Amino acid sequence: MANGDSDTQMMLTIFLKDTQRLTLKEMIAALTGNGFFRDFPPAGVEVKSWVQLMSFGHVVTLAAPPDKLRAINGALESGAYGTFVCETRVGYDFLPTALAMRAKADG
Repeated sequence: MANGDSDTQMMLTIFLKDTQRLTLKEMIAALTGNGFFRDFPPAGVEVKSWVQLMSFGHVVTLAAPPDKLRAINGALESGAYGTFVCETRVGYDFLPTALAMRAKADG
C-alpha cells in the first residue's frame, strides 16, 4: 500500500462516466488541457485498478490515506469535470477478512 498499511488506507472507487457529448479526440484534448493526466491521482495515492468500460467510461480504484481525500477531490474537480460525470464511493479492503472467513469455514 502507498504511504502506510491497510489500517491507515481508505479505498475509493471513482466512476468517471462518459457524457457522450464529446468525441474521443475532444475528451483527450479537454483532459490534457485541464491537467488531468498530470494531476490525477495526486502524489501519495496508489492506483489499484483502472478499467475502461465500453459505453460507460472509467472505473478507477484508489488506495489512499484519509488526508489525501481533499487532493483527490481537487484533482477530479479541476481535471475531470466537464468531460466526465464523476461519482465516488469510499470503502475499505475487505479481501483479508473474506479470506480469513473462508479459511475458517474450510476447516
